[in-house]
Formats: sequence, C-alpha cells, structure tokens
Amino acid sequence: MKKILFFAILALSLNAVAQSKYSSARTNENKFGRIVRDGKKTNNLNLNLNFEQTIGNKTLKNPTLIQETDSIYHWGWDVYNFFWILGYKVTRIIYDANGNLLRYTDQNRIGNGWVNVDLNTYAYDGDNNRINYLYQVWNDSLWLNQYQYTSTYDGGNNMLSSTFVVWNWTGWLNQDKYTYAYDVNNNQINEIYQYWSTSANRWQTQWQIINSYNANQNRTNELFQAWKDSIWVNLSQKIYSYDAYYNRTSYLYQQWNDSVWVNSTRNIYNYDANNNLISNIEQFWNSNLWQNHSQTIYTYNTNYNRTNELFQAWNDSIWVSQGQTSHTYDSSNNQTSSINKGWNGSQWENTDGHFYTYDSDNFKITDTFKEWTNSGAFISRGDSDYFYFHTVVGIKNFNKQDECITLYPNPSSEKITVETPTKGFLTILNLNGQQLITCQITEPKTQIDVSTLPTGVYFVRLANDKTVAIGKIIKQ
Repeated sequence: MKKILFFAILALSLNAVAQSKYSSARTNENKFGRIVRDGKKTNNLNLNLNFEQTIGNKTLKNPTLIQETDSIYHWGWDVYNFFWILGYKVTRIIYDANGNLLRYTDQNRIGNGWVNVDLNTYAYDGDNNRINYLYQVWNDSLWLNQYQYTSTYDGGNNMLSSTFVVWNWTGWLNQDKYTYAYDVNNNQINEIYQYWSTSANRWQTQWQIINSYNANQNRTNELFQAWKDSIWVNLSQKIYSYDAYYNRTSYLYQQWNDSVWVNSTRNIYNYDANNNLISNIEQFWNSNLWQNHSQTIYTYNTNYNRTNELFQAWNDSIWVSQGQTSHTYDSSNNQTSSINKGWNGSQWENTDGHFYTYDSDNFKITDTFKEWTNSGAFISRGDSDYFYFHTVVGIKNFNKQDECITLYPNPSSEKITVETPTKGFLTILNLNGQQLITCQITEPKTQIDVSTLPTGVYFVRLANDKTVAIGKIIKQ
C-alpha cells in the first residue's frame, strides 16, 4: 500500500439546507474525494465513477492512477512549545466499486487511544447520484442517529428534491425540504423551500426562487418570493447582464417596495482580452445615485492562473487598500500557496495562509495552515491534516488539458469558457461524482454559467465516441 502524508481536506459543499440549527454540523459531511491522475503526470483530474466508462457504445478500459483515502490525521501546532499535537483522525473509509464514498468515522485522540466521535454513511442510485446521507454519533457502546437527508433526481441527473430530517429518539422528524424544477436545457428554473410544521403535521411553504435565462443559457434574473396568505409575494430580485463572450458584466440587486422595484446594490465586472475577470466594483444605491463601496482587482500569470486579488474600499474620492490574497503555482499549475494580507496604512502584513506541495503525479501531499499575529511578526496558530492513501487502477484515456480542452478563467465565480477543437457532451461533476451541469459542445468556444455551484473544486469532462478530455476548475 502506498502511504503518503497528505495535508488538508478538500471541503465539499452540502445540499442547501442551511436554514436550521443543525447547519454547523453539516459542514462535517464531506471531507475528501476520490481523485484520478492520468499516467502522463499532467495536472488533469477526474473522478472515476466507473472502472469501465461507457461512451456511447464504446467502453474505455485503460489504466490510470486513482487515489483513494485510507485515513486522515489532524494535527494542531502548539505555538508555545513549538511541536505538533495529534488531535483527531478520519478512519474506516470505504468506497464502493464505482468509487463513491460509502462510509467514514471520525475519532478523537484521548491519551494514547482513539475514541469514536461520529459515523457518516452514504447511499447512491444507479447513476451515482447521492440519495442519502446519515450522520450518527458514538455513545460509549453504540451509534445514535442524529440527522439525515435524502435526495431524488430526474432522468438527466438533476436534483429534484432534498429533504432534511432529525432523530427525536423514537423516529425521524421532518425539518426542511427543497424542491427543484428544470427547463429542457437542464437549467434550474425553480427552487421552493418548505419547513415542517409539527402543529399542522405538514410541509409549510416559505419561499421560492424563479430563474430566467436568455438564448445562450445565461441566467438573467432570480426572483425571490415569499409565500404569504396563499399567494406569492415579491421580496427581491437579481438581474444579470453579459457581454458577447458570455461573461457576466453586471449584477443588480433590487428589493420590492409594495408596488415597485427599488435599487439596492450592484456589481460591475470587467475582463481582459483572455476573458479573465480583472475587476469587480460594488456600488450602493443612495439618494437616487450609485455610490462606490468596494472593489476587487485580479491579476493572472501567463497560464491564466489567478495570482493576486486586491481588495479596496471607497473613501469619498479615492480607493483605499484593505487586503489582498496572493497565490503561487508550480510548473504543473498546482497552487503552492495562498496568503491573505492586511494593509496597516503603510505596509502589507500577513494574516493567514495555506502552503501546498505535490508529488510527481500532482497529488497534493502537504497543506499547512498558518495564522499570524496582528502585526504579522510571528505565527499565532497553525494546523494540518495528514492523508494516507493508496492508488488503484482505473481509466486512462484522458488527453492533456492544454491539448484538447482549455478552461478559463480559473478560478471563476461566474462563468467559465471552454475552448476545444473537439465536439462532445460536457459534464461538470463534484468530487463525489455527482453530475451538476451538463451540455452539448458544438463550437470551438463555449461559455458555461457556474455561478450556481457552491465554492469548491470540480471536474469538467468532455466526452464523445472516441475520447474523453478532463479538466479541473475552482469555483470561488
């Protein structure tokens, strides 16, 4: 078994059920994914859903390196005694034959032994969509149910519903429910939130979001409404505009005032010739005028990797620097550091940051977190997660990203541009293999809206009856 110290957990987003007191516990749901690297040691990643991936009537069976986590050890840095303290671990990690995470256990370090803390269990349908997540805690001798949520999907693997329930010692009690609808292009056009009324013993509708799209499948409007007295009542809306390259150029937020829409805030986005976002200006509506509030300025290297984000606030007539985040990369475009800094009026001071290293297959092997004092003079806190993993054999018919598929800007918060000479079916998946966005690629350059995706790392797969191209994007 190949074992490597692997720092830091790739945090995955949970389903949107954040309206209850259990939301903080849900951040524990996802800690790691199953990562694939091709045999050429490029920076391509892919989540291997099946060892035999069928594209049309053809089956691809070429070997590649696939990393599966065996255990994760968390260490905290003792800033007074200058050594690492072992805190907890993630263990008993089990995957199914399709690479889906089935179960893992968290344990705390007590003295020289380990004590169970919680158990996380998952279930999937035949299309590898997650249909159930169960969270349990350890009570000396047995696992006790805490909460779970279940999801359903349509034939296009679009999520139709997500239901959150809690255990009340005798049975499951409904809490929250989200229901979704889509158009023929798999764009989400409706989201309805309901909570469970114990007194009425039924679901009570609370709010909904109605999305509209233009002919290019860009979302142009989000209408937020509340259910009141058996009718939908307007609360707010978001309006988006785009340029000829499908880059979002503006975002307008308005609130409903009984009979008219009233401006509240807006963002103006600017791009360079490579469609990289270079500035984001936020303005507030005040006395019938738009007034500057803040802006972020972005810079990139020659590989389109974002190298710096400068945050500034508007001070009556000038922009005043507040903070910045700097990123560095290695020759394979792996991010090696991300450092946040604050401006003290005369110079930049480090506040916190992550530092990464990678092995020859571009697997991340270290992620060290550091937090500095207010003066940036010395490290006040730090922690790390160590990953032990092994590799298995999977698919290897992946082209280099720079040869067959180019994705930019990357990271992105709104849209990505897909440049490729290859036509095919494109899918964006999360690290658990759930298909989140699907579309057909027929042109050399295509814009895809990723603004609805939670923050995190995603895989982009372009497939036809001859080949599969894999890329990675980071959604901010």
